[in-house]
Amino acid sequence: IPAQARAEEKVQRAKKMACSKVGVCCDGREDIDDRGEASSMWDRPRAPPGKPRQAELEEEGDGQICNCPKWLADHVSLIKLLNQSVGTRTFYPRIYLSASHEVGKPRQAELEEEGDGQICNCPKWLADHVSLIKLLNQSVGTRTFYPRIYLSASHEVFGITLIFTWLMTYIFFPHQIEDHPAKRIIGSYNPCFGWDYAPASWIALAFCSMNVLLTWRYSWLEQTRSFLLSPGGLTRVQWFGKITANMLALASNLWLLLWLIGPIGQSPGGSTNVSVWFLHTGIFVTYALSSYLCALANYLEALYDEDHSNVQLSNTIFIAIYSFSLGFLVVVYFVNLVEYEVGQEPALPPWLTQSADIVWIASVSSITSFLPKEPALRVTTELVFDPEVVGLVAE
Repeated sequence: IPAQARAEEKVQRAKKMACSKVGVCCDGREDIDDRGEASSMWDRPRAPPGKPRQAELEEEGDGQICNCPKWLADHVSLIKLLNQSVGTRTFYPRIYLSASHEVGKPRQAELEEEGDGQICNCPKWLADHVSLIKLLNQSVGTRTFYPRIYLSASHEVFGITLIFTWLMTYIFFPHQIEDHPAKRIIGSYNPCFGWDYAPASWIALAFCSMNVLLTWRYSWLEQTRSFLLSPGGLTRVQWFGKITANMLALASNLWLLLWLIGPIGQSPGGSTNVSVWFLHTGIFVTYALSSYLCALANYLEALYDEDHSNVQLSNTIFIAIYSFSLGFLVVVYFVNLVEYEVGQEPALPPWLTQSADIVWIASVSSITSFLPKEPALRVTTELVFDPEVVGLVAE
């Protein structure tokens, strides 16, 4: 369907439906409280929630991330979830929920809480500095956020887990770090040395499994925003963002094999099987590369957006340093692996490998601060109690 025809169809449908549809922010006028008036950020007032007749996902033509056959979606819940509309959809856990997504460009990168209640009510100063807390502090009714906050939260999970496991291993099991089999290959202290072996590995696996949720959620929201911004078809940059977001989500699943391939069968102080550590490093690099490509896609989407003022010099410098840090890290690790010989010193000076780790960790930790501002999403979640009313009722 031509883009113009789809746009006209959407306008006509929006006039007939009671639920809010895609809202694109206006110019920089002063915001007005959302009490039915149009605001500068979200220019369409919200209408009363709809009431679906039956416990089915309701698609409203705002575009879909996946477009699998309906007969398959009717029998496979995973496919039904992928087939959901990116704009407004109705589904239920036990009672009905209606969720709508809107896209806009707020003036500052902060979650907008609208007083609908919160699952967690942590101090604001903590939420301002910790993405995980910021997500927990979101309003359950209507909330505004940047999808990349989920990416930042996944990195915080790694950081918190590494600090906790390193302290535990260093205090109670220091030989696991000093006699790590991979230390003979690189000569330096890799961040993973603190969590590769039990009991730290048990904690690391449990904590890092949270990233499966965070990265898949990031992938979904990133693609949702792209469909809402370009209902007539994704641009090349948006396609790049979609592919990299899916890569990251899949890499987070693959990451959980990190504790099975490498540490298993090679105890501290024992022999070193280079082939196994090659695979171990490959899993790590897959995730690191996917995370970097997501950051690069975020930068490129902002760069090629109509509002080029979102990209500052600091953003460009950051993405250049991040690119260098990842390339530097991959090169030094694989050179050490390829050139390793039993009984010989590492191919590269240990300080060089250690520097690569430090620069890369510093780059990953700076994603939230130095990536350009992106279009935000506003998500509204409503309860729908009456299962006997057909579809969404227009008034």
